Amino acid sequence: MSATRSPMVLTTLAIFRGLQERLREILRDLPDHTLAKLRQGLVRAHTKLSDYCTKFDASPYYIWASLLNPRISYEGLKVDYQCYKALLAFLEASKTRFQDHFRTHYMTHTLASSLSSTSSASQSTTASPHAPHLPRKSILCLVMLGKIGWQ
Repeated sequence: MSATRSPMVLTTLAIFRGLQERLREILRDLPDHTLAKLRQGLVRAHTKLSDYCTKFDASPYYIWASLLNPRISYEGLKVDYQCYKALLAFLEASKTRFQDHFRTHYMTHTLASSLSSTSSASQSTTASPHAPHLPRKSILCLVMLGKIGWQ
């Protein structure tokens, strides 16, 4: 989620695709006597959006955001893809890559910071008798990872 509490990663590609479709319609409906410079500008804009879509598709973040989004979810994608072996394989590979990325970049840092906060809390005179708490975002990630079959 972004600071605006809307799923920006998931809406970006939809906006790109919508703009591309609209440009395609505009180009199709242009009269024959339209200036070539205007037509070329619209074609360039369509090409640039296509480039962005290609880069976006190559990034793992779109599928990862879909896996974590409760409205889409891993389970929802799995149901949608059940008739398509290639898409199911892509989904499983994406899930595994996401889990590996999380373990490598976040899990080790979360555990290290949790352990250091535990040792400093145990040295404090006002130490809480409760177990150490992970940062809120880390807990959310762990909960969501559980929803996509965290192993």
